[in-house]
Amino acid sequence: MKKTFLPDMTFREAEEAFQETDLALVPLGAIEAHGPHGLLGTDAYAAEEVAKRTGAKCNGIVAPVMPFGFSESIMDFPGTVSVQPGPYAQILESIVRCLHQWGTRRVIWVTGHGPNVAPMKEVSLALRRELGMGFASPLWYRLAIALLPKYELGPDHGGFTETSVAMAIRPGNVNLQEAEGGCIIEDLGHGFDSTGKYEIGFEDAGVDIPLFMKERWPLGYWDQSKPASEASEEAGEEILEVVTDYLARFADAFRALPLPTDE
Repeated sequence: MKKTFLPDMTFREAEEAFQETDLALVPLGAIEAHGPHGLLGTDAYAAEEVAKRTGAKCNGIVAPVMPFGFSESIMDFPGTVSVQPGPYAQILESIVRCLHQWGTRRVIWVTGHGPNVAPMKEVSLALRRELGMGFASPLWYRLAIALLPKYELGPDHGGFTETSVAMAIRPGNVNLQEAEGGCIIEDLGHGFDSTGKYEIGFEDAGVDIPLFMKERWPLGYWDQSKPASEASEEAGEEILEVVTDYLARFADAFRALPLPTDE
């Protein structure tokens, strides 16, 4: 396959590409705050770049990024755009149905935006049952945590990992000076621990208390695992290469899994 990025193909090149592979990578992003230093398009830029690099390495067709995601909790910050889960799932289903028409039978959703996962899973299960397709949903930033232990990464939003990757993709656009001093985490008091990303700690366990980002992270980012101020373009490039090498190997193995129609 000479080209892997679908928008760069002519329709004749696309016809040939879909005959060569039944695998498509569909990147999903978000337009939302990533701190005073970070880019609103971090999730969109990263998802498409990870998908493009992976597709080139594994010979999979790469769709253009769906730039928006469900970002309701971050709507306090200017520039954030959110799509409700119902319409979002309908868009994803429409995309996959079109790809299926041309020959795609396996889809790897590529995203770093956690709230995209629920509609992704909804569509994946529905079309696995109806069309006999196979789906996978890797979160690229979680792969980075596991694959690059030397950085001692952890879950973050607009922290070292995402900031470094944004610097590698859009050099010169990230202002690290704005990250000096670290993020701010609001103390909720009353025995609650608000320092975790996903849950609110209480005694020896955690619970989900939906809050807007400004109620917990008033600067629009969270980077307790490794400071965003230490991010670098070089680290971002390494993260991208290691993650996409892994995903290319994963894609090759994923191709070997039987589809529901094969069982």
